[in-house]
Order: sequence, then structure tokens, then C-alpha cells
Amino acid sequence: MIKIDLTKPVFLNFNQSKFWEISLLDGNKSQIRYGKLVQGEEIEEKTQIVQKQHKDTDSCLDYIIRVIENKKLKGYSGDIPMKKNEPQIIIPANNASGFSIQISAPKSVENNANDDKDSKVDSNTQAYLQENKTWSSQFVILTLSGNEVEEIIGKLGIKKTWEKSSTILSANQCKLYFKNQIEEYERKGYVRDDSQYNFQLNEVNKHFSAQNGSSNNNQLDLNQKGKKKNFNKDSGLYDDSHSNISGISDQSDLTARSGGSQLDLSFDKGDDDDGNSSVVVTGEIKKGSLGANGSMDSGVLLAQAMPDEMDPTGWYASEKMDGVRAVWTGKTFYSRNGNEFYPPPFFIQNFPNCTLDGELFTKRDDFQRCVGIVKTKNGNEEKDERWKDIVYLVYDCPKLLKPFKDRIKALQEQIPKLGNKYIKVLPHKIVESREQLESELDRVLKNNGEGLMLRDPNSMYECRRSKTLLKVKTFTDEEATVIGSERGEGRCADMMGALVCRMKNGKEFKIGSGFNDDQRRRPPKKGSVITFKYQNLTKDGKPRFPIFLRIKEDE
Repeated sequence: MIKIDLTKPVFLNFNQSKFWEISLLDGNKSQIRYGKLVQGEEIEEKTQIVQKQHKDTDSCLDYIIRVIENKKLKGYSGDIPMKKNEPQIIIPANNASGFSIQISAPKSVENNANDDKDSKVDSNTQAYLQENKTWSSQFVILTLSGNEVEEIIGKLGIKKTWEKSSTILSANQCKLYFKNQIEEYERKGYVRDDSQYNFQLNEVNKHFSAQNGSSNNNQLDLNQKGKKKNFNKDSGLYDDSHSNISGISDQSDLTARSGGSQLDLSFDKGDDDDGNSSVVVTGEIKKGSLGANGSMDSGVLLAQAMPDEMDPTGWYASEKMDGVRAVWTGKTFYSRNGNEFYPPPFFIQNFPNCTLDGELFTKRDDFQRCVGIVKTKNGNEEKDERWKDIVYLVYDCPKLLKPFKDRIKALQEQIPKLGNKYIKVLPHKIVESREQLESELDRVLKNNGEGLMLRDPNSMYECRRSKTLLKVKTFTDEEATVIGSERGEGRCADMMGALVCRMKNGKEFKIGSGFNDDQRRRPPKKGSVITFKYQNLTKDGKPRFPIFLRIKEDE
């Protein structure tokens, strides 16, 4: 039994490069000091102090225990040997000598002879994995039972969260799915530690028991409360409650409208309602159902190119829309670069008080007109009327701290309740095979679409370019700087015929296609940055078949 006496501060350090210290100032106030270390000495001008008032002594002590645990998980060390498989914490009453926290290691899952049979972990059917990144790291609990894999995704830290789901396949498919999920999480940097399985599962059970008002029910009833994903042998698709989005105007069942092995992500913007008779239009949504509100000061999620060798099975696919990226903060729209848009009041009527990520969109191959509408400050009836040609296609709710498969489900459930035809959920479907994905890509390109996007169903929202969001395109996008132009010939004799551009690698080339007549009469200025697409690079590093897309400031 190890005692920590909080009559003196608890001091921890990280690789002797920075320190963190917590102390109890009085019965219900804590203080944290943190800063840099140089040769074991604190750098005074770099030291920060934060004090926190708690509602009572028990809350204060509980807070101190949790933050010490979190720092240990983050890699800090000191005079408190609290390993991952340790703290079983008892908080005694206040006494004359101060406050003491007693920490004792729990019974070993594998070796304690007094443990009953159910407490032991079977590595073939039970797994616990955890990120080893920050104090608020994610963890996952996987349980294989017959033809079902139960998955609990949680978050450690001061504000713990848990989400549960259930996947139903054949017994053999479940075994493979269980193994693949473990490998996938390990690929993402999770570390497997099955000794935590029972402890964390017990914590989750307590949470859901309290949430459902049943102290006697100490096991998760995933069959009734979870979210199931069934494999449909006839259609070859997963019937997933997170992906019942087959069209913007018709958000009906996935397998019923999938058309066999075809993804069919086509949609109709619609003019009246969402066509979902099961949704009751209330004009508002439940508070917190789509996360918090606010701006995205740290940036937005950006995509990488899909690797040639990647198997997209199980990922969520959507069409890549040729619109203007827009973040709804709960009050107004901003571009990905922080420029405000000014929609008329009718357009944002009943919009939710939460942060959304999506695109303002008119129609395919209409980007420049869409830009012209959204970048113009409104105030007269004629300009406002142009917004009636736009729909806000939502594909994420960044501040809802859940995996993407749950975020898209929440959007699909909540957005139709708003009763506003100018906001829709972008269709997403689960991919069964690469061949299916390529077939859908061909269909989209034939309809003048840009391509497809892929989302990792278990990914959290990241404010950076991420491998969890992938572009599926036959062309590659790139940026270049305009260094000159050449006069056209024939029909374009009095206009610009081609732009002379320089890529980031220094290679110079010309772009002569992708421009309309207005752009040829008033071409991008010298020094401006443009976005273009091309098929591949030549041997000397120049783009083959470059096509102008837009001026970068328009994005």
C-alpha cells in the first residue's frame, strides 16, 4: 500500500525536459504548476500556474487523483509508481495530518487464484487497446461472441466518454473481423493491454447502468441498446444503422436501395422536404446531439490521396462535391481559410446551434458561379434570390466526440428534423470491394462529378490533413503559381490562350484547358496561385494533361 500525502505537492516530470506539479491548497482548491526543465532546474519565466475551485473536498480529491493518473498515462514519472494496471483508489476521510490518497494494485487478472472464471481474459475473444498519445487518449474494448463482435470506444481523461456498437456477421466472418479490428487499431498506434479489459469494461458497465437507472443491470445489453451492422448476402453490402443515407432527398434503407452490388451515391437536391416520412419535423434538434458550437480555429479535416494498393472495404464512400467548403459555427458560415459568408435569413432558418462541416453547392461543374454567390455580401432581394440555388451539404459535425460512423448517423437522424430544404446530409455508403468503388467512380465521372471521398468509420475528427479521409480520383489536384500568359489563336485570338505556370518543384508548364470565355478575357493575375488537375507526371516532372480548376483564393 502506497500513501500519497497531499500536505506537500506531487511533482512529476517528462524526460527531465518539463515538469508538472499539483497541490492541495485547502479543502476544495487545487493548484497546478507546469513548465520547462533545463538540467533539472525549472525555468521560472516559462512556469505557468493554474488554480481550480471545486464544489467540495471529495470533488477536489477525485480531480487530483484523475489528473495524476492521466499524467502517468501520458508518460510523466515521479515518486508515485502508478502503472497502468495499478490504481485501485480509496479516498479516506479528512484527518488532522492532512489528506492522504491510498493506492493499491488490483488483483492480477491472470494469476490470482481467487478470481472467478468469468474475470479471466481470453485473448482470442477479448481485447483491450489504448492510444499512448495524450492524457485524453482513446481506448477500445472488443468482445467476440459467436456471430457478434461488440465494440466499445471510449475516451480517458477528466471527462470520460463511451460509445458502444455491435457488428453481426457469420461466426467465421466475426473471427476475421475481430482479428482485423485489432490489427487496424494497432496500425493506428493503439497498444494492446488485455489486463485492462475487465477493469475498463466494469467502468463502462457502471456508466451505462447509471445512465439507464438500473443499478442491478451491470452488463451491457448491446442487443437492445447497441447499434447493429448486419451483412446482407444478397446485396453484398452491410446494412448499417450508421449508413442509412442513400440520397439527399430520400434517406431510406441502404440495402433496399443499393441496387445489388452498386453503391449508387447519386442524389437529387429536392425542392420540398427530405422525403423521409419517418422523421418528425420539429424545427429544432436535441441539444448536444450534434456536439458543441463554435469556430474551427485549428483548421478543418483535409484529405490525402487514396493509396493505389489500398483495400477500401468497410470504409464509407461519398461523392466529392464541386462546391465551396463551409463551416457552420452555430451562427454563421466561414470558409476553410476563415473568411465569413453572408447567407440571407431564409437560408439558415432553423439551422442547428452546433458546428457543422460541409459544402455550399449548386450543381456539378458550376463551381465559379457558386463562389460568386457565396462570396457576395447580400442585402438586396436580387442577390438573396441567388441563394435559393444553393444547398448546404453536411458531411460532419466536428465537435461531436464520437467515431465518424456515429457522427454521420447523428446527422442523418437530426438534420431532417429541421425542416429546411437548404440543408441536407451528403449520402454515404459502406464499400464492399474495390471493384464496387471503381464502378461507382466511373458513374460519377460520367456525370461530370469530381470523384469520390472515403472516410474511416472509426476515425475521430482531426484538424489537419489525415489518412482517415481519402480522395479517390483519376486526376490529381495540385497548385501552381502563374508567371505569365500566352495569347490565344482562332476563336480565342483576342483572349488568353494558355497560362504559363510554375509548380512547387520549380517545373514550368502551360495550362490551356478548363477555362471559360470570361476567365480567358480576365485571366488570373501574374503571381496568383491556381489549382489545376492532371493525370500524371512526365519523366521530367511536368504534369500531363493539366486542366485549370480555380484560383486558390476562391476555395
